[in-house]
Amino acid sequence: ANNNDWEINMHISQVTNRLYVGGCCGHLESVDDLHRMGILAVLSMLPVEEVCGQMMQSDERDRCGYWQIAWRNVARGDAADHPFGEIELRALEWLLPYYQRGPVFVHCAGGNNRGPSTAVALLIMSGELTVDAAIFHVGHAIARYGGHMQDYCRSSYIDPVLALWQTQIGDRNAR
Repeated sequence: ANNNDWEINMHISQVTNRLYVGGCCGHLESVDDLHRMGILAVLSMLPVEEVCGQMMQSDERDRCGYWQIAWRNVARGDAADHPFGEIELRALEWLLPYYQRGPVFVHCAGGNNRGPSTAVALLIMSGELTVDAAIFHVGHAIARYGGHMQDYCRSSYIDPVLALWQTQIGDRNAR
C-alpha cells in the first residue's frame, strides 16, 4: 500500500513557535508536510511500536532520514492507572535539544491525552512555562481540533514525569 491508500485523519495544532501537538489515527504523519513546517523531530506516543512501524511505510521512514527529521516512538497505551515514568522522561530528554533548536511535533493517536501531556511536560522542562500555564496553552491548542485532555492527565502523566525529572536534577546537583 502506498500513502494514498491510507485514510489520513491527522490533527495538528501549534502551541508555540517551536511546538506542535496532535493526533494521528490511521497514519503517523506526512513527512513532506512536517518538512515544510520545519519540524526537526517527532515524538510519537502511539500504543504499540510494531503497529507504528507498519503504519509508517518504508518510503516515509526514508524521507524522514532524507529531510533529517528525527523520529522516536514511546509505545504506550492511554490509561489513568499506568503513569508516565522513566521511559517517557528519557523520550522527553531526547526531544528537548531538538525543541531548543526549532519546531518539534508530539502526538498520540487521538491528540487528547498522552501527546498533549508530553507537550506540557516539555514546556515545563524547557523552563518556558509553569505547569498551569503549559496546561492552558496546550489545552487551547488541542481545542482547535476538538481535543480535550482528561482530568487524569495531570496526576497520571504530567506530575509523575516531572517528579522524576526534578529528582534527576536534584541528584545531578548533589554530585
